[in-house]
Amino acid sequence: MGYLAMKDRIDDETLRQGIIVATALASFCVEAFGVDGVAGLSREVMIERMQKLMALIKVEEPTKWMSK
Repeated sequence: MGYLAMKDRIDDETLRQGIIVATALASFCVEAFGVDGVAGLSREVMIERMQKLMALIKVEEPTKWMSK
């Protein structure tokens, strides 16, 4: 079952969480060249990948780094 289907409500926060879950899952598929990358995937490994992804995408406001 998909992440959003498991949630009671769909709002901005839930959508952001769904994006993180989907991106992390997709990264395992790319890593193993197919869905074999998610076979036997543990919750702990998934959480670790999501934490790494979230740390990777933290950036300052665009006004601080986009050239004018």
